Parts: sequence; C-alpha cells; structure tokens
Amino acid sequence: TRTVTIAGGPTFDVELGDITGSSAFKFDSRQGSVRIDHSLNKNNFIYGRYRSSKESSAGSEQVTPPGLGTLDDRKTKAATIVWSSLLSSSVTNEARIAWTRFDIDRDGEDPQSKTIPSIQINDLGMTSGGGGLATRTAFGLATILPQGKINDTYQLTDAISILNGSHSFKFGLELRRTDVKSFFFPSSRGSLVYTTLSNFVNDVAQIASKALPLRGGDRITFNRWHEVYFYGQDQWRIRPNLTLS
Repeated sequence: TRTVTIAGGPTFDVELGDITGSSAFKFDSRQGSVRIDHSLNKNNFIYGRYRSSKESSAGSEQVTPPGLGTLDDRKTKAATIVWSSLLSSSVTNEARIAWTRFDIDRDGEDPQSKTIPSIQINDLGMTSGGGGLATRTAFGLATILPQGKINDTYQLTDAISILNGSHSFKFGLELRRTDVKSFFFPSSRGSLVYTTLSNFVNDVAQIASKALPLRGGDRITFNRWHEVYFYGQDQWRIRPNLTLS
C-alpha cells in the first residue's frame, strides 16, 4: 500500500498490485536483387545491379506497461552501373556510378502513447530503467521515440590500370555526396518525474522538462556533405621473387 495525501484534502491508503506484461515478438525480413550484364563489344562490358532489403520487427524492448513496445522498420536499397573497357593491350578502365539508401523508422506500438509526456513514478518502480528501453517501466512513449533517418549516398568512381614493362600502375578517383534527413528530437513531448504516488496525484513533479527547436528551427534536420578521394599505385617487379609497391 501507499499513503496518498490530497493537497488541502484527506489522506488515504491505496492498495497496490503488480503490473507485468509480455509481448509477442515479430520479425520479417525480405531481400531481393537483380543483375543485368551486357557485352557491347569485345573491348567493352557493362553491367547493372539493383538490390533491396526490408526488415520489420514489433514487440521488442519495453513490454511493461503494455502497448509501449517498439516498431522498427529498416529498408536498404542500392543500385550500381559499371562500365569496363579495354582501351589497349596494356590499359584498362572501369567507371562506376552507384546509389545507396538506408531508411530507418522507430516508433511505439500504441499511437496513443505519443499524446502524453513520458511519466515516471519512482516510488512505484515506474522508471526510465537506466539501461535502455528494455528495462524501462515508465508510461507514455519514451523520450527518444519516435525517431528516423534517411541516408542517401551517391558515388562516381573511375579507375585505370596501365601495364608498362615491369611496372603496373593504378590510378583512381571517387566523388561522393551524402544526404541525410534525420528526425531525432528527444523530449519533444516532455518528461515528468514524480518521486511518490502522492506527488503524482497532486501533479507536483520533481523534474519537468521539454525540448523545443529554436525559433525558426525544425525537428527534422537536413545535412549534406561532399567527399573526394584519389589514389595512385605502382607495383614494380624488380626481380621474379621481389615486387615493390
């Protein structure tokens, strides 16, 4: 039992019980790929490949109170086109263009859990857990949910190989652009921490917090960056049993 005192009112005892829960964990994974090869002529070969995968899970992490399990959806897509050319008996070239997308979305099972703040009552053992969502027992959706991210990477590469006597030269260049759209704004619904049941009944929170974007800001962030890589290599076969790179 817990003794509850209403502010400016009576005091009474509240009988308590146990809240336990279980969750049916579901996992689904689907994958597929397609590849097309085409020989333009004896010196030029081109191929393309597309692959896709999707993984979905439900009922993981928090199970008590019920309805607060995590829905986790992850999708990956990738496409590549490669053109290999034999420019001469000693020179080959490979050009490649590629795109990769990684999409992740994490949310709570019960949409109603997003209509209230994250609420902890320490005296009842309804806490954030401190060890991640799997040990959380507070009610209302966790402050770190929902969250999601879409990551797009674009690549353009070219590599050339040259044989010249005892030397084997390789040169390459890669241009890369990465776009990230991210939604991760913890505590946007607010968080309330009550030390006792009486404080909860009287709505006297010991900790109350809420995060909001700055004026003119947004909960969704967009980032883009560019990268350039290049390399050069010379493999010199000095002797039949000695090669220097």
